[in-house]
Amino acid sequence: MQAIRNRFGITDETEFQIQYYDTEWESYVDVEDYMQLAHKTKLRCNVLSTIHSVSTPVAQNLSGSQTAAEEQLTHDKHSDARSQWPMKFDFPAEKLPSQVREALDKQVNLCHPKNRYLRGLLLHTLCDEAVKYQSHPDHSQKVDMAKSIILK
Repeated sequence: MQAIRNRFGITDETEFQIQYYDTEWESYVDVEDYMQLAHKTKLRCNVLSTIHSVSTPVAQNLSGSQTAAEEQLTHDKHSDARSQWPMKFDFPAEKLPSQVREALDKQVNLCHPKNRYLRGLLLHTLCDEAVKYQSHPDHSQKVDMAKSIILK
């Protein structure tokens, strides 16, 4: 863990998450067991929060790209009018594209890689609603969002 902190310049007061690139899912996935990582695995480090400072979560790739941080700062400048996170998050099912609603009615598994596009549409709808309240929801807020999807 210290090597990761050193590589990305992460202080001890900073929470972070490591993800690896899964070729089957063609996406980054959270690392659950660092000991299981293969040599030269493609990793991404997401800084979640920093204690004792006001900071913005930043995603950095091993390539050293700072574009995610720049995009986040630009996004935050234009979204100062956010309201407080609701007591009960309400998933906007009515805003889902028709093909997603049809897939859900047919109980299509959106977690399967073949249905990545439909899952993306569902997540895009969810994110559009969530950013009205917070640009980077914390764990409990993500749980609220997941529960709201299940209940709808």
